[in-house]
Amino acid sequence: MVKNAELEVVNTQLDEIIYSITHDFRSPVMAAVGFVDMLNLRPDSMSNALPMLKQSLHKVDHILQAIHLHHNNKRRESEINAVNVKEVIDFVLASIHHPMLQQTQFTIQVDASLNCKLDSFRLRIILRQSIMNALQFAFVSDQICEICIRASLHNPQLELTIDDNGPGFPDEILERRKSFIQRGSIVSSGLGIGISTMQEAAQRMQGELKLSNLDRGGARISLTVPNQL
Repeated sequence: MVKNAELEVVNTQLDEIIYSITHDFRSPVMAAVGFVDMLNLRPDSMSNALPMLKQSLHKVDHILQAIHLHHNNKRRESEINAVNVKEVIDFVLASIHHPMLQQTQFTIQVDASLNCKLDSFRLRIILRQSIMNALQFAFVSDQICEICIRASLHNPQLELTIDDNGPGFPDEILERRKSFIQRGSIVSSGLGIGISTMQEAAQRMQGELKLSNLDRGGARISLTVPNQL
């Protein structure tokens, strides 16, 4: 029975990865092929085609990183650590390499003495994926990216928000997220592997992740997790 349960988990993970590859990869890969064809037919279009080709390849890299985070989130056991939240945020920012990073205006509203006990590995996953999503949408739209990260401790909970000035979440993603919570699986959810990984990471932390759009424009990701003193 144990082996059957383990096999079912493995099969579910494979389904999730295959879903992401077939749905998320196809668009940027086919776009890259189109830009290469453009260069072959019109060599004089290089100045226009190369930036778009670069965007498509960076989107593929973004998806690959999301799959890697998804795999790690699935395989790694929960481990509660005493952490300084500001240091975790700084660590995540230092680990990100993206063309938009140097053009991004970060506002970090987090007290340097904010300490708590939680699963720091999954906190890093949620922070990294939230920031990467904002950077990726800004990169595609060629806009100046603004990201604001806030965190505060309301015992016994840590409340964290990541705001950006991008296009916001499509309504269908917000609706599909509700279905995801009910089913507890990303298979055929249409959420995209990045959002689904964040959702599952929050659940593994015994917390809650919310997606919303700001009235002024942009997206908000809110995380509430227990401070396990």
